[in-house]
Amino acid sequence: LYTQIFDTYLNYLLSENFPIEFFIEGTRSRNGRLLPPQFGMLSRIVGGFADGNASKLTFAPVGIDYDRIFEEGAYQRELKGGKKEKEGPLALLKVLRSLAGRRGRVYLRFGEFIDVGEFCQARGFELGQSATRREATRELAAEIVARIQEARTVTGSALVAAGLLAGPGGPLHYRQLLDRAEFFRQLLIFRKVHLGVDLGPEAPFHSRQEALEGALVRFQDAGYVLAAGEDPGDTFEAVPAHYLQL
Repeated sequence: LYTQIFDTYLNYLLSENFPIEFFIEGTRSRNGRLLPPQFGMLSRIVGGFADGNASKLTFAPVGIDYDRIFEEGAYQRELKGGKKEKEGPLALLKVLRSLAGRRGRVYLRFGEFIDVGEFCQARGFELGQSATRREATRELAAEIVARIQEARTVTGSALVAAGLLAGPGGPLHYRQLLDRAEFFRQLLIFRKVHLGVDLGPEAPFHSRQEALEGALVRFQDAGYVLAAGEDPGDTFEAVPAHYLQL
C-alpha cells in the first residue's frame, strides 16, 4: 500500500512539473568520496516519465562542498566503525551550538543538466521496454554521479589539509605548507577542477594566501592543528588524534 501511494504521489509531482530533490547516493559518504548510486528513486522517476506522466524530464546534478562540515565528530566515529546516530532534537541542538564557530563557506555548484529524452535517444534506449529501461536507468545514474563529481569544489581547507598530511608527520614551516598547498592547487588547475573562492587560476597571490590562512586558522580554532616556533605561527603540525577529521 505504501509503495502504491508513494508512486501515485510521485507521478502527480511529475505531471504537475514540480521540482523533485533527492540524494542519488542514498546515504552520506564516510570519507567524502561519492558512493555508488542507488536506483530506487531514480527508477521510479524514470518509470513515471516512461509511462507518460511528464512530457519532459531533466536532471540537474548538484555538488555541495564545505570548508568544514558540521558533523566532524560523527564522521570520526563512523570511520572507526561506529553506527550513524539517529537524528533527533539533541542533534539539532548540537548543530545550533556549532554555528558559533568559524566554518568558512559552503559551495553549491550545478553540473551540466541531463535531458532524459535526448540521453535515451542518443544511446538508442526505448524506455517502453522494461529490460531496456533498467539498462537506461543504470547508465543515467552513472552519468548523474559523474556530473556531480565534475561540479564539486575543492576548498582552501582541503588544500591545507592535504599539505599537512602529505609526506611524513612532524612540524611544517609556514612557507613549506603554503608551497605544498600551491602544488596541489596547480595540479587541480591543470585538471580543470573547480576551486574555492580566491583560489582559481586568476586569483592574485595575496588572495590565495589569505584563503589558505583562513583555513589554517579554522583548523587551529578546532584544535586540529598546533602552531609553534619562535614567532607565533612559525611552524604548524597536524594533531595525530585529529588526522581523520583532516
